[in-house]
Amino acid sequence: TRDPNSSYIQAAEIELPGVLLNFPTDQPTPPTNAQPTPSPATVQPTPAATSNPTGEPTRKPTPFPTLDPTSKPSMKPSPSPTNRPTSDPTSNPSPPPITEQPTPAPSHKPTPSPTDEPTPKPSPSPTTAKPTPAPSPNPTSKPTDANELPPGEYVETIFDVDSTGTYYGCTSTGTNNRLFDKTTEKWGCTMDGASPEPSGMIIQPSHGMMSIAKKLRVYAHNNYPDGDAVNYIVSGRVDANSPWVEISSGDLGWRDAQTDRNSRGQVIIGSTYESVDPKFQDTSTEELFLSNTAAYLEYLVQFPEVRSGTFISAAEIELPGYLIHLDPTAAPTNAPSVTLPDGMLVNNIFESGSTITNFGCGGTDGRRAIDQSTEKWVCSKAGAPHGFTGTPASGRMSIVTKLRVYAHNNC
Repeated sequence: TRDPNSSYIQAAEIELPGVLLNFPTDQPTPPTNAQPTPSPATVQPTPAATSNPTGEPTRKPTPFPTLDPTSKPSMKPSPSPTNRPTSDPTSNPSPPPITEQPTPAPSHKPTPSPTDEPTPKPSPSPTTAKPTPAPSPNPTSKPTDANELPPGEYVETIFDVDSTGTYYGCTSTGTNNRLFDKTTEKWGCTMDGASPEPSGMIIQPSHGMMSIAKKLRVYAHNNYPDGDAVNYIVSGRVDANSPWVEISSGDLGWRDAQTDRNSRGQVIIGSTYESVDPKFQDTSTEELFLSNTAAYLEYLVQFPEVRSGTFISAAEIELPGYLIHLDPTAAPTNAPSVTLPDGMLVNNIFESGSTITNFGCGGTDGRRAIDQSTEKWVCSKAGAPHGFTGTPASGRMSIVTKLRVYAHNNC
């Protein structure tokens, strides 16, 4: 209750909307009054075939064959053959078949009318085209991977503002989240000279999604140019127990030339996967590693060297890449569609006449809680837990979908 020291629970009415199913809980389904199917008709067997066939067949045999076969066929030719033999078969014999003998030597003469003119003489020094110094088309910022990417999206940075940042090889702490807070507020790290590894940050995004890093952007801080990092190492791992795997390393684009400075606290809102925020175009640097296809959960960004000294400083870093959506990709609906059994929706499963029994309390008749009026139901708490049990008068199974409680008149 609102007052934990109160010994009363009161309500005017409760309703339990839901689906009332069209079959009772303990009643068997009555048998149908359908008549039994009569015995199937049987087919009588065909009586035995008659032993006396019809006296007169439909077709009579020929009384006499038209030709008597000869018992001794004659070996002599017919005196009058239909075609007379050749009077002198040997006088005009058929010529022997013509056989095509292979040509002893191929002809050097080409066909009179070739379809294509042959080259008179091949060139002893054929010309070859020199390769162009640079490919003509610009590479796409979103190349197609050899294997189709899983469902996801390209983002301006894999690091969200709620990511967890942990210093790596630094003796100074306290500004870790400033490196990915979407502003130009300064982040700093004093290099630990005793550490065998370059200093930097471990960043674990809060979204918990695997991702594929494609770029690194570094925004300059407001002052102290000697603290600008001049090279980098980006590594990833699939979980906290796995080793780091290097993704990319090298010099930053501003190594040989100092850049302009960013004032502190500016909000970075215009960056995209394709490009840096335009208003920071001259105060940031970007490195590409578009060929990377390995997906990781956590990242280690290290800065081995600065322009001078042992203090690293930056306003912000971004890690543009591909964010792989978690399964399922679609957010669950608040009201998922289901196939309900046969029944009907009701405003209250506890209809009038339902049995209500208080437990853990004394007080008024529990039926007031479901009498479809605002007459008060009271429970004087005598133990824990307390409330009531209810058996709907319908005797049907039901599916509860809501609970409604109506306020009583006082207290």
